[in-house]
Amino acid sequence: MDGIRQFHTLAEAIAFISECVERDSALELFNQTTFAEKQAEKFATTSDFFSQFIFPPLVKQFQVMDFRIRYQDSAFPETGDTFKLGGHDKELGHMHLDFSRRGKNWVIEGVWQCR
Repeated sequence: MDGIRQFHTLAEAIAFISECVERDSALELFNQTTFAEKQAEKFATTSDFFSQFIFPPLVKQFQVMDFRIRYQDSAFPETGDTFKLGGHDKELGHMHLDFSRRGKNWVIEGVWQCR
């Protein structure tokens, strides 16, 4: 887990994701997912695939509504070890933002699209 950014609040995580989108930094975002190898194995997601097929729909969702505004009243749960935003045609369409708890903090587990 060396080098993987940890977040104390959802607002911090959403700010980071939003900044990556605004800077067009797909690789930076991809490299901050804890299960990049697992994604590559399970979803055939490499950094190139992520940049080409996952990041653009994320950008489109950001253009619909800035994530900092969309999730301003949301927070990580006090209990549980996983947390998910979007997916299955919810507020982010089919984009998923998956988080997992690491001690007292949270990390981005993965960003992916189910369709």
